[in-house]
Amino acid sequence: MKKCKFSFAFIALLFSINILAQKSLYKDDIHKDYDLRLKKLETISSDSLVGFDEGAAKSEALSRSYFGKEFTTFMYRIKRAYIDTKYQLQQNPGYLAYKPIVSTPQFVLAPPCVNEDFEASPATTCTTNLCYPIANVTGWTISQSQNGFYSPVCCTNYYNTCSVSVFPTNSWTIAPKEIWVRQTPWADINFPGGIPNSPLGGSKILQINDRLATSGEVTRISQTFPVTATNALFQYAYAACFDGTGHSCCDQPFLNIKVKNCAGVTLACPQVSVIASGPSCTSGTSGFLTNSSGYLYKNWTVQGIDLTPYIGSCVTIEVAVGDCSGWAHFGYCYFDARCSPMNVTVNNNVFPAGTAITTVAACGVATGTMSAPAGLGPYNWMGPGGSGIVNNPNQTITAGVSGNYTLTMNPVGSCAPITKTINLQFNPTPIATFNSVGNCNSFAFTDTGSGPPVIQTYSFTGVGAPASFTTTTTNTTVVFPAGTYTVLHVATTTAGCTASVSTVINSGAAPNSLFTIPSGTQCLTGNSFNFNASSALGTHSYTFNPTVGAPASGNVANYSGSFSSAGTYTVMHSVNNGGCTATTQAVVVVNPMPAITSAVNNAFCGNPNGQIVISNTSPGGQTATSFSNNGVAIPTQTINGLAAG
Repeated sequence: MKKCKFSFAFIALLFSINILAQKSLYKDDIHKDYDLRLKKLETISSDSLVGFDEGAAKSEALSRSYFGKEFTTFMYRIKRAYIDTKYQLQQNPGYLAYKPIVSTPQFVLAPPCVNEDFEASPATTCTTNLCYPIANVTGWTISQSQNGFYSPVCCTNYYNTCSVSVFPTNSWTIAPKEIWVRQTPWADINFPGGIPNSPLGGSKILQINDRLATSGEVTRISQTFPVTATNALFQYAYAACFDGTGHSCCDQPFLNIKVKNCAGVTLACPQVSVIASGPSCTSGTSGFLTNSSGYLYKNWTVQGIDLTPYIGSCVTIEVAVGDCSGWAHFGYCYFDARCSPMNVTVNNNVFPAGTAITTVAACGVATGTMSAPAGLGPYNWMGPGGSGIVNNPNQTITAGVSGNYTLTMNPVGSCAPITKTINLQFNPTPIATFNSVGNCNSFAFTDTGSGPPVIQTYSFTGVGAPASFTTTTTNTTVVFPAGTYTVLHVATTTAGCTASVSTVINSGAAPNSLFTIPSGTQCLTGNSFNFNASSALGTHSYTFNPTVGAPASGNVANYSGSFSSAGTYTVMHSVNNGGCTATTQAVVVVNPMPAITSAVNNAFCGNPNGQIVISNTSPGGQTATSFSNNGVAIPTQTINGLAAG
């Protein structure tokens, strides 16, 4: 009979599990009363729990402050895990036996820090805890699971280091659940005064998880990206609200932040766990306050993760927020993030600090105010002898002595202290003065500053302005189109100190210097050239090259002149109109006159052997076209003597 009883109990168990496996994980199902699930235990014969140490389980539940629903829920979950494991009903069964399994999404490498601040996502208008939209959080992967017997706060990773699997690797659902994009400032009754804008800037933040607790929800967001010098500092801000502090630290509601490498392996550090301190958790995160409902809250806190060791590789940032492990106390938070270079500021000027040593200049002052990146505290500054900076814990210090200042930062969850050295040097500021002498649209700039050798940078603002340029020469000439321009002159010393000055110039339009020559090629004898300007405006000048054999210069718009020597001449026409000048040139040709010579040989008349020879002796080999033979020009023509009579 006992064997038969076991068989029926086993069949009933399988039937029960089959029904549970078909349940869809919608929010309506999750928020049903525990009794719907606890009644399942009533159909399970005690034979199925043979070997289960109920006394030990109850003792553990009570030792972990599981009372009321939490006690009943814990007993159900641990019995379910025992039965599923005993009969090998499901791989990694545990408390998740009733939950449909969805594969964990693969890591997708995105460009650096896509929408890490959620500003590109539309705000969620839903304002109640019972509406669960699928938030559009581009760049982030969103998934959800449930808190296990042991919170991830006490595990070095989510999966395999606790005595019962906290989150089996296939237990995360891909579909986003408890995620909302909020427009700040945001009203929240658990935060007196509401949630102001994020200290990282912008007006959009992410709410992760809700303020209901019926199934131990854990919501996770993650992003994978390459690390470069431009995003080596991952700063984040959170505002958290947790219900109760009655549990041990391992069982409290939590916020976890961790980093994985390109292979998806969780790094030992940096890792950050945020839990509220209380009577049973004295090592929790300090700074939480109690609101009128008895909930613990902490408004915006800024922290940072130094990613410079991973430059050239990639990382995955994971943020998970969960209810307590007993499923009866909620935990949720608001989250914002920002990727930026690892920088320090000196006198409000930003300097990259991606390397171990950074040299910066305090220009023209007797003191330098240096600030470490936000969110990487606690801080410790050590300065050179005589500076008075010894183990200074402030984020910002002021120094008046040149030398090396060592900054040590030890943020929460960091693997090791982050050390940066700032070599602070005090240098004089250059004097950035210059003269500009304009000739219509051509301006000569002369650096008149004094001090150390400087680099001159000129930039221009205005329609059609010339391109900016940098030079080390004192004198520079720039041609502008017609218009008004602002000229900015920046002087930079070799130490990096800068000074600037600007001025406004007015550039005129160049006059019209075009002209026409009705006949550009003429013979020397009787030549007369007319040069007609296209515009009569302004003062005109015609000059010639070469000058020998050319007319005298002319100073009228339409000028006539004759050349005394044959040759090719360049005519230059210049116009000055209101100080603006322009020149156009053209070429004229003056040809020499042709020449003919003759010779009479042997008494031409009456002598049949006599000849008259006529030769073309024109200069430059000109052809005497009056001599021809069957239409072909020839240089010499011979006429034989004519007989007498």
